[in-house]
Amino acid sequence: MTPPKRAQYCSYLLHCWAETDASGEVILWRFSLEDPHTGQRHGFASLTELVIALQDELMGEKQGVGVEERSLLPTNERRTQC
Repeated sequence: MTPPKRAQYCSYLLHCWAETDASGEVILWRFSLEDPHTGQRHGFASLTELVIALQDELMGEKQGVGVEERSLLPTNERRTQC
């Protein structure tokens, strides 16, 4: 059986925001990706987690531990669409 073709185009809305302490100093940055077609949104506690999730989604490779939890699509759809 021939494996399904990977999508050639993906679109996500990237949201970035800073969390600050009481004095307004930036403590850390948070990120989320939203699929504009489904409205499904996934949050990331660090830039590293965001990049790993994008690499996994676009390259179809496992880059780290816990990748399935950060996947942008259900496992059965990961290789056929974005």
